[in-house]
Amino acid sequence: SQDGTLQDKGNLSTAQIRQALASAMPTAGIAKWEFISFDTCLMGGAEVLADFVPLTDVFIACPEIDYGDGWEYEATFNFLKANPAVSAMDFGRAEVKAWEAHHLQPGKESDLELAAHALYDLPKFAAFEEKFNAFAALLGQGATSQNLVLPRLRLDTTQYSLSGVKEIGKPTDYIDLGEFADRLAAEASTDAALKAAATSLVASIDSL
Repeated sequence: SQDGTLQDKGNLSTAQIRQALASAMPTAGIAKWEFISFDTCLMGGAEVLADFVPLTDVFIACPEIDYGDGWEYEATFNFLKANPAVSAMDFGRAEVKAWEAHHLQPGKESDLELAAHALYDLPKFAAFEEKFNAFAALLGQGATSQNLVLPRLRLDTTQYSLSGVKEIGKPTDYIDLGEFADRLAAEASTDAALKAAATSLVASIDSL
């Protein structure tokens, strides 16, 4: 609640956003939001989802940068106007299709090469988290200075937080977790336990 003149705007953490949304729920008389979405960048990562699991079953966001055009509000809300009784999950499916139609257009190079926008079924997050923790524990055991396979696979995996196509191949802090697990499972030198954990993780991501 400020008038736009604040000089040091700072940042909101996802925990602060979660708390603000949670504090509004009793006043609004709701147990859960029908959906939560962010029309901004890098909000579709596992570390972000974890904060919103208690607040909604349906989450919509970009794991990558939202390249300029954002949501397609006209098509999305026209769909909602025409289908007022639609479930939140089906609304999410329609929004993702509208987003893709809006972004994946000829001439939009960064979108065509890099864009990602997804619908998440958050009741399935707990199963994902269990598989992720098992995968991470085994991955940590194998991450030795002698193991040169892991850094190569990580570098080959789709990176997120790229400002455009010229940055493809540049390492970042964010990668596509499912793709990385897929690559590990396909790698001949990966031990059987980690292979199995990677395969289970990919299945849980697809379900989520």
